[in-house]
Amino acid sequence: MPSLIQKTTQVTLGIALSTAVLGVATADAATLNISGTFGSTNNFGGISSTVASQFINGSFDGTFTGTLPTSANPASLLDSWHINLRNSVGQILTTLSNANNPGDPNNVPFAGAVTNGTDTELEFLKSSNPQSEGFFFVFTNSTGQFNPSYGGIYVDGNGNGIDVASGSVTAVPTPALLPGLIGLGAAALRRRKTTKVAA
Repeated sequence: MPSLIQKTTQVTLGIALSTAVLGVATADAATLNISGTFGSTNNFGGISSTVASQFINGSFDGTFTGTLPTSANPASLLDSWHINLRNSVGQILTTLSNANNPGDPNNVPFAGAVTNGTDTELEFLKSSNPQSEGFFFVFTNSTGQFNPSYGGIYVDGNGNGIDVASGSVTAVPTPALLPGLIGLGAAALRRRKTTKVAA
């Protein structure tokens, strides 16, 4: 997979990142949802292992919290995360979470994000070992949609994996925004009732 981390090291600091990613100010910590599906191939390795093959046509979902990277600070660590990886019938087979601490201070869960100014790569690893089981996902900052040009993949730690087929990252509404969203919903209902009466 063409890693966004590798690409970012080649990008000059002149790239300007928009002031917000998915409408969230990049200087502030944010909680985001992630969801999507796996395909049936691995274009950068194999799916011969039992672990990797279980995710064929499966899905993933979860949340993560952290300060998103910017062009001035192109890499950041996430504060918390809980990502469920499921098989094709929705059964959770693996969960990547900051709560999965094996008790070894040299082998703790890791999650981070890196940006090239246009796209952001998320990395969730079961341990700080670079060869650990993990999940990688690249989304376009302006839309939150999966970017297949960079790709995404689940890896089992032994060079086997399964490619991401689709997905998105969406901002979780903050309490301050909820009254406005509720007001928009109520206004839409009123308009619908008015239209029915007029008919």
